[in-house]
Amino acid sequence: MITSNSFAFKYGILEIRAKLPEGDWLWPAMWLLPKDSVYGGWPRSGEIDMIESRGNRQLTVDNGNIGVQQVASTLHWGPSPSSDAFMHATASKNNNAGYASDFHVYRVEWTKGHAMTMEEDRMPEKALQSTDKGKTLIGRPRTRWMPQVQKYMEAKGTDWRCVAEGEVGRDRKKWILAIHSLLILIRVVPWATLCATSVVNNLHTGDGTGYHVSLDHMRFTVDGDEIGSVYPSDSGFYGLGQLDGQENPWGGANNYKMAPFDQQFYIILNMAVGGNDFFPDNSNNPSGKPWSNTSPTASSDFWNARAQWLSTWQGDDAHLQVDYVKVFAV
Repeated sequence: MITSNSFAFKYGILEIRAKLPEGDWLWPAMWLLPKDSVYGGWPRSGEIDMIESRGNRQLTVDNGNIGVQQVASTLHWGPSPSSDAFMHATASKNNNAGYASDFHVYRVEWTKGHAMTMEEDRMPEKALQSTDKGKTLIGRPRTRWMPQVQKYMEAKGTDWRCVAEGEVGRDRKKWILAIHSLLILIRVVPWATLCATSVVNNLHTGDGTGYHVSLDHMRFTVDGDEIGSVYPSDSGFYGLGQLDGQENPWGGANNYKMAPFDQQFYIILNMAVGGNDFFPDNSNNPSGKPWSNTSPTASSDFWNARAQWLSTWQGDDAHLQVDYVKVFAV
């Protein structure tokens, strides 16, 4: 399925419920590609690999499963094919049962600047801090109140709604001021041992769950579990890709921080077989890999060895089965 002539979107959420195929050397993929390639040819205008997998039931590299038990998400960008910075934005997740035995929900969240999102991260990071140092939350919220929005705030029981400053991303301690035009509404709890909050550090964390606020990011999940998240640096994807000294195709972009991922992308649901590089030559499979990625006769080598792999393609189980595709654009 390709929506290049019918549908494209910029920013929002793409959700796909699908059952991945099982069969040796099958390569299912869910991609987003730029509609107009406003920054030039690949990879200058970016590529979003929402989900990719390999259909082999038994395929390992260094004793780790890279077959149907694994899904991966990746971003591609760079000033030239030889400078593709994908290694700075790729992540994978394994499931021992495999992703071909049932349907799973795959999702990418793609935000723009000033699109505030709240995420329950379940990581030990402590990302929200009182803006009124030295104050505790006992009896009523004592962080910074904004008169123009105070009427919208409510306190019920031990849960407070308040305006505070938030941390951008996971690795940087950059603070954003909560002003009437850019509000960050967060849930905090009063200081108490029961709530696991710390008055010493003025940190608002509870029950071991940390919260953070992000302005610009992409987050990939399967069944609600994170595969990986990508946060551009203050100098955008140019900085994240460590491309210093090279041409910057996105220097004049309106949203330089998200460029080249600041344009409309269309959806591709794809099924391929074999290919160069996606199946490593050093991977281990019971019947061996029937072609070399650098061979000039790779296609014929693969087909001539069909007795090794064709029997692993069994009916609908060898198909990429899609239940639905949903897009929530902003």
